[in-house]
Amino acid sequence: MQFGIIDGQENATLTAIVIVSMVLTPLMIILHDRLMPKPVPSLYGVEAADGLNARVLMIGFGRMGQIVSQPLIARGHSISIIESDPQTIRDADEFGFKIWYGDGARLDVLHAAGAGEASLILALPGDRHATTRIVELVKQEFPLVPVIARAFDREHAMELVHAGADFQLRETLESGFAIGREALMQLGDSEEAAEELMAEIRERDAQRFAMEVAGGLFAGRDLLLSNR
Repeated sequence: MQFGIIDGQENATLTAIVIVSMVLTPLMIILHDRLMPKPVPSLYGVEAADGLNARVLMIGFGRMGQIVSQPLIARGHSISIIESDPQTIRDADEFGFKIWYGDGARLDVLHAAGAGEASLILALPGDRHATTRIVELVKQEFPLVPVIARAFDREHAMELVHAGADFQLRETLESGFAIGREALMQLGDSEEAAEELMAEIRERDAQRFAMEVAGGLFAGRDLLLSNR
C-alpha cells in the first residue's frame, strides 16, 4: 500500500484474511485432533493377558512397579504384571521381565489377568484416574482381594481411601521423608536426633491425613508446620 501496489480496499481485505486465518488456525487444529483417529500403538511382540493366575497381580510397570516388584520376586511370590503401554512391555522384556498387555481399568481385563484368584492386587499405573478406577472395580467385583494403590498426591490418596483401597501411599512421601532426614543430619543433627524428629513428623502427617479423609483437604491444616 505504501508503494501503491495495492489500494486501501485491498489492504483492508488482506488484513481481514490474516486476522480470520489467525483466529481459525487453532480451532482447525483442535477440530483435526478430535476428528482424526488416534494412532493405534503397535502390539508387535506383545502378548495380551489371558488366563493368568499368579498370587500377586501388578497393574502398571512404570517407575513404581519396577521397584515394588523386587522384594516380591526376592521372596518367591508368583507375580503377573499387566501394562497398557506396548513399548514399556518390550523394554521390560529386554531386562528379563514377562509382562502382558492389558488395561487394568477394564473389568474384562481384570478377569483375564486373574484378579479374582489373586491374593493381592497392586494398582500402580501411571494415570491417577486409571488407578482410582482400578480400585473401584476391584472392590466392587473382588471385595475379598486386598488392593494396594499408588497415590499421585495427597488429594488422590484421599480419593483412593474413599474408593476402598486397603493401603495407599503417595509416590513422593517416603523419598521426601528420606531427604528431610538427610537434610537434618547435614545441618548438624545426629542420626538418632534426626530419626526421632522424623518419627514425630510421620505421626503428625498421619494424624493430619486421617483428619482430611474425614473432613476434607483443609481439616488438618493446623497440624501443618509453616514458615509464615
